[in-house]
Amino acid sequence: MAGTIRAQIISMNTQKFTEMSLRAVQDAQQIALHGGNPEVDTIHLLKALVDQENGIVPEILKHLALGANALSLAVDRELEKLPKTSGSVDTSRVYVTQALNQVFAEAEKEADRL
Repeated sequence: MAGTIRAQIISMNTQKFTEMSLRAVQDAQQIALHGGNPEVDTIHLLKALVDQENGIVPEILKHLALGANALSLAVDRELEKLPKTSGSVDTSRVYVTQALNQVFAEAEKEADRL
């Protein structure tokens, strides 16, 4: 399944991903699939990052005195609003939205600047 999402992120070289970031992308795909969503979007990635054990986002939220649990619940409410497919989901046909592709493109540009 992880290969499916990597195939959709055409503009991003996944060799540049850290292990944690690649795991977050894979988790985002799983969140979309389990939610019956036909596309992986930025909200799925946000959910994966906020919930990632030992990840940087929960640490940043902690330092900002923001509750990761509260944000995770708010993200869950937004995920519930997304369109869902009916019937069985073809896991080989989960697509990445243009917005998420743009996030990856901007991340790659930023990584190249470092």
